[in-house]
Order: sequence, then structure tokens, then C-alpha cells
Amino acid sequence: NHTKEHYVAIYATFVSVDNGKVCTPLLACSPMGMIADYTAIAHEDYFQQMLRMYDRQVNDIEFLVGDNCAVNKHLADIINKPLVGCAIHRLNLAAESMYSGDLMNPLISKVDKLVSNLSTRENTIKLRACKESNGLVAVTRKETKWTSTYYMFKRFIKLYPYFNQMDLSSTTMMLIPTEEEIEQIKE
Repeated sequence: NHTKEHYVAIYATFVSVDNGKVCTPLLACSPMGMIADYTAIAHEDYFQQMLRMYDRQVNDIEFLVGDNCAVNKHLADIINKPLVGCAIHRLNLAAESMYSGDLMNPLISKVDKLVSNLSTRENTIKLRACKESNGLVAVTRKETKWTSTYYMFKRFIKLYPYFNQMDLSSTTMMLIPTEEEIEQIKE
């Protein structure tokens, strides 16, 4: 997202000569600065700057860990090091692929629109005004985290009984799933 800061972390991994255990200290974790683009070249420059503080060079890197985006692949090619794909990213892609052809996909979209609407300031205030809701608020879905769909549904089921007490707009009410769809979600 272009409105967020882009952080990059650099870890060292080595076996301690003192006790023979694998150590993985964090060497650097910071925004890349005011870089206009986040290209592979910009990442390489960032690595060079950070590694200089430890009297190290990009050649000292043994491998990269990250998602399989084009920038990371290109960076691995530039520095001639293997890219170890992120297991969580692969799991998210697999789950997304599973959901994309699923009958649940329209329902996921519908509840996603509803909870986004419920997350507005006005609706959050209405929801919190329902004493029985115990201050719960809607949980929105994050496309890069497959578990967020589960948590979105789980919270929706908890909040559903309070919708009639909230004086929601007709537009929001139209987004509320039917009883049949709610049973699908519960399954």
C-alpha cells in the first residue's frame, strides 16, 4: 500500500562458537526512507548501507527470505543469492486459490463489504452503544492473511444479534447475509 511505510529487516544467522547454538540477531529494521520507488536496486542500496555498519557487504548475504513478488525475485537475481519463499505467503496464496473457486466467495465478499461498512466511525459508535456487545467491533478481512477471513466471520457471528439494535442505514441492512447464508458461515 502506497500510504504505508515500507520496512525491511536484516537478520544474521550463524552458529555461536561459544555454545554451538544457532543465533539469529536482528541487524536492521527500519523504513527504507524517502525512496520514490521500492525497486530491487533500491533494496540492494539499502542492504549495502545497513551492512556497512557491521563491516559487511551484500556479498556476505547467503540467502533472502520474502514473498515471491517481482522485486524480491529481481533482488535475488541481482545479488546472485537464492530467494527462500515465505511459507506464510505460500499458505495465503493456497488458501486464496481455494476460496476463489469456492461457493463461499460471494459470501466472503458480501460480509467483507458489510464489516467494512460497520467499521466506519458512525457504525462503530452505534455498535459500542449496545451494552450486550461488550465493546466488540467488526473485524475486517486482510487479503494477504487467509486467517483474517475466518476471524471476520467469527466476529460477524458474534455481532449479528446486535444489528437490529443499531439503527443501521438501509444500505448497510441490505448487506446483512440471509439466515441461510449465516448457517453457511457457521459451518
